[in-house]
Amino acid sequence: MLRRIVLYGFALAVIALLVAYVTQPIRGYVGPVRIADQPGFGPVLVSPHPSPTHEPFVAPTPFVHPLQSKTVAELQALLQAHDPEAQCEMAKRLLKGDGVDQDWQNGKLLLQVAARQNNPCALTNLGNLSYDVDDYETASTYYHKAADLDYPVAFYDLGQVARYGPAHDEDEAFKQYFEAAKRGYVPAYYLAGTGYITGRYGAVDKWLAFQWYQLGADADDQNAIKGLAWYYIYQSDEADRYQKAMVLLWKAPCACSDYEIGRLYLKGLGVAPDVHQAAFYFKRAADKGDYPSETAYADLLRSGKLGASQPELALRYYRDAADQGDGAAMDAIAQMTERGIGTQRDPALAHQMYVEAAAHCSGDALFRLAKISLNGSAKHPKDVDEAYALAETSIMCGYDPNAGSALLKPLAESGRVNFDRVRQIQQQIQAKIHDNTGNPNFAPATGMPSNLTGQKTSS
Repeated sequence: MLRRIVLYGFALAVIALLVAYVTQPIRGYVGPVRIADQPGFGPVLVSPHPSPTHEPFVAPTPFVHPLQSKTVAELQALLQAHDPEAQCEMAKRLLKGDGVDQDWQNGKLLLQVAARQNNPCALTNLGNLSYDVDDYETASTYYHKAADLDYPVAFYDLGQVARYGPAHDEDEAFKQYFEAAKRGYVPAYYLAGTGYITGRYGAVDKWLAFQWYQLGADADDQNAIKGLAWYYIYQSDEADRYQKAMVLLWKAPCACSDYEIGRLYLKGLGVAPDVHQAAFYFKRAADKGDYPSETAYADLLRSGKLGASQPELALRYYRDAADQGDGAAMDAIAQMTERGIGTQRDPALAHQMYVEAAAHCSGDALFRLAKISLNGSAKHPKDVDEAYALAETSIMCGYDPNAGSALLKPLAESGRVNFDRVRQIQQQIQAKIHDNTGNPNFAPATGMPSNLTGQKTSS
């Protein structure tokens, strides 16, 4: 009997050890893209979270511009030997006036000399000069020549042309951004992460997005730091995600970071709720012209949460945000105009404003118009199909899905909806939204840090 008990105990101990071994974290297993077959790349641990569904991550060695740490005297010595890398680096400094007197003419001349030696840095910077005057065709020619030489920055610049040039091809842009990222161009890490979080590389993959955001944040890239903060706020399910986001937002001070900090204080996420702290950060960003912050600060002024309601001051911030195309601000102005709050009452003008707000992806305005279409009015005939299309689009633009479903579900079950016509109307509505916002997904920004602008800098 004793022997049997000992054997059972030994067996249970072995099973426990096996379970512990199998379930322990996989050290060094860090996703997402294997690129070790390219020279100059080495393994870099990124994620603390193993993933059995992804390939081990072999991160690129960060690309550093040749000679960027050289002094002007050292560059001049290299110029005597007609070194093309030195010619490009000195040209960049002449164009910017970085450590030397600005001399655009000689800077461009040096780029041309280096480019004739097939120097990818010079080719890319000549492309930048064309890009800056909207000559995208010439810029692309230079960038392609540099990309053929496997120059990381050139792939990024090709992405900029695809995205901000006449084609506005987001898919091609993110394809090029990824080529730049996997070759170690740090500013592209953030965009690679954004490509995964938005499904540009196939299915949405939040885990892969995290790897690239973290990699960029570790390299102190401000966009990647903001992207990682956004990831923690909107995508992560970690218990301390809001605290982690707040640390990152403080590390990357900008208007969009202030907006997110304000939202965290307003909602009490990761910090004690504090409307006055929220107002402080909203106002600081609003005074820099950040339109989501202008709308958020105006909401507080209008609501009276900061003391007495200040509709006239709120209206000033709303109008500035609306001038920048913010649909939420347009909707707020329409509400105030409809009721005569802070401005003269004008229901007809308010209706026009609701239509404009809806065309700028205001979920509230879209749903308001949906109810008007559902019930009809003296100036607007009843149209069930239009109501359904507007209500469905309102959810895409951030309106409460539960409230939207309360209108949609009974209509769908009633048999009164012509869904072929609904799709036609919806396509027309969404085409207007796309034209006004440039957002093909019709989803609200909800704090996603703004992407890099189309403005070029020397590479």
